[in-house]
Amino acid sequence: FVKNVFEDSKLSSLVSGLVFVSQSVAHITTIIQSILTKEKQFQIFTSYNEIDNDFKTKLNRTVNLRNIRVHLLNKISIILTILILNMLILINFIIGTNFNTVYWYSFFTVQSLRLRVIQCFSYIILVNERFDILNEILLNFIKEQYNYKKRIFTIDSVNSLIENNNNMKSNKNIETILALKHIYNGLWDTVNLINECFGWSLLSIITSYFLDFTSNAYWLFMAIENMAEPETIWKCLGTMLPLILIIGYLSWGCQECSNKGERTGNLVNKLEKSNENEKYNALISEFSLQIIHEPISITANGFFNINFNLLGSMAAATVTYLVILIQFLLSERTM
Repeated sequence: FVKNVFEDSKLSSLVSGLVFVSQSVAHITTIIQSILTKEKQFQIFTSYNEIDNDFKTKLNRTVNLRNIRVHLLNKISIILTILILNMLILINFIIGTNFNTVYWYSFFTVQSLRLRVIQCFSYIILVNERFDILNEILLNFIKEQYNYKKRIFTIDSVNSLIENNNNMKSNKNIETILALKHIYNGLWDTVNLINECFGWSLLSIITSYFLDFTSNAYWLFMAIENMAEPETIWKCLGTMLPLILIIGYLSWGCQECSNKGERTGNLVNKLEKSNENEKYNALISEFSLQIIHEPISITANGFFNINFNLLGSMAAATVTYLVILIQFLLSERTM
């Protein structure tokens, strides 16, 4: 809930009402979706455990959970520290002003929406960490293929021995590719679970943040133009900064997730084909087609992908609506 910067402005009252409604709807949506998808959120952690078990049993790679937790805590602690400092500074400017009651009235709603986004961001980071391991194994596998092929052509051996070695290597390669393919399936399913658990929440929160940011940009313009009190200017800036930070962090995490999925596809396309084993070649082609038809993407319930393109679209839309609001403000003053 945002109090009107100027009580006598009908347009300002309308903008305040839109922000209030959007935050209320977003809060209710997140609560309902959290309750309805409680079991699926537990399934996300089950998927992580199954993927880690596949790394260990099928690829002989132990996932270092301690390092993953440290990386996650480092990323989360950065955004939490900035948000807490921003909140303390904002409270310092708000105490004693006419925004005091309004701020505390909306405090719980604002913080709950932020925590919901951070929760989703945490799940995405956990997916990214496992994609790093998957891509690392794929890259090492490609290097082993190259070194093995180079060794075969440089060592003068008996033809039958080379053929046996190739057959054994092809069988082992098939097992490795099957394991990698199965892990990619697990990661893709996990991303789908994240979309199901947070789709409507992200849609409502991003919409609310867009309206909130545009509104505060409009009020900031009015405050600067009318030489308002410094508390009003700092209040607008203090509200806009967390919105930029949260959406930017979320878009970065989702963009990284998509990029790592695309990197997996690029690495699969670099795998060496076999002249003797068509089953191995067919498996690589199937894996490559699967990645093309099942890309990794975090969406707001399918309405749009969350990535850096979203940031650009929101910035362009904010400028457009800000110009429209200013034009309405000028026409209101001339009436």
